[in-house]
Amino acid sequence: MGSGWNRAIGALAALACTLAAPAGAGAVAGAQAAPKEPVVLIVLENKTYSSIVGNANAPYIQSLIAGGTLYTNYQAAPGSLPDYLRMTSGVATTSAAKGSDNLFNQLQGTGQSWGEYEESMPKACYTRSGPLPYDKTHNPAAYYQDITSKPAACANMLPYTSFDPAHPRSFSYVVPNDNDNMHTGSSRTAEIKAGDAWLKAHVPAMLAGGALVIVTWDEGNRSDEHVATIAIGGSAGKGVTDSHAYTHFGLLAGLEDSYGVPRLNSARTATPFPIS
Repeated sequence: MGSGWNRAIGALAALACTLAAPAGAGAVAGAQAAPKEPVVLIVLENKTYSSIVGNANAPYIQSLIAGGTLYTNYQAAPGSLPDYLRMTSGVATTSAAKGSDNLFNQLQGTGQSWGEYEESMPKACYTRSGPLPYDKTHNPAAYYQDITSKPAACANMLPYTSFDPAHPRSFSYVVPNDNDNMHTGSSRTAEIKAGDAWLKAHVPAMLAGGALVIVTWDEGNRSDEHVATIAIGGSAGKGVTDSHAYTHFGLLAGLEDSYGVPRLNSARTATPFPIS
C-alpha cells in the first residue's frame, strides 16, 4: 500500500480518537482556572466613600482612581471582623467561620499559590492577639480551623515583611497595621494621610510586579456603609467607573469565579465583582 493509503488510515485514527475523547479532554485533570494576572487585595479601615473619593489629603488614592477603575456603588456592612469574614468565606460570625470553608482553603486545596500578609504580625501562623499595631480581628485566616489546624496552610499566614511584590503569589491578601490602614490616628485627616502614604510606598512595586491590585475598605461607619473600592493595573480599566452594586459577598464571589472554585455561603447569590 502507498503512502497516500497510510496517510488516510492515520487521519481516520485521529478522527476516531477525537470523537471518542470526553468533553474537555486535553485539559489537565483537576486543573483550576486562575486570573490572567496575580491578584493583590488590600483592605483598609473604617472610611466612607465620601471621605476618600476626591479628598485632597489622599492624593495617591486619587491618582489610583484616575488610572484605574472606581467602583461607585460598593456597600460594606457594619462590623469590622465580620466584613473580613464576609469577603473570605461568605459568613459573618466567628462561630460560623470556625468550621466554614473559605477562599484560602479553597486555593490551598487546588494547589493555587496564596498568602495572607499582615503588617506587624510577629511571625508566620500567629494566632494570638496583639501586639499592637497588629490587630488579629483584621486577620480572617486566623479564624478558620481548616487553616490554623494544618501547618502547610497556616504557613501561608505571614507577616507583611514576607511579601515579595516582584514575585507575587496568585492571590495575596494584604492588611496594613492599625497605624497604616486608616484605623488609628490623631484625627480622621491624619488616619487618611497615613493610609494614603502607605499605599504610595507599596502599591507601585505591586503594579510593577504585574499584579491586579484591588483596594477596598472593611466598613464605613454604622450610618453609611458606602465604601470606595478601586482596581488598578493588570486588566483593570483605566480612568473608568463601574456603578453596579457590589458587596463583600460579591467580592468573594468574583474571586472564587476567577480561581475556578465553588462559591461559598452568601457568595452563592451575590453579584460577582469583576475579576479577569
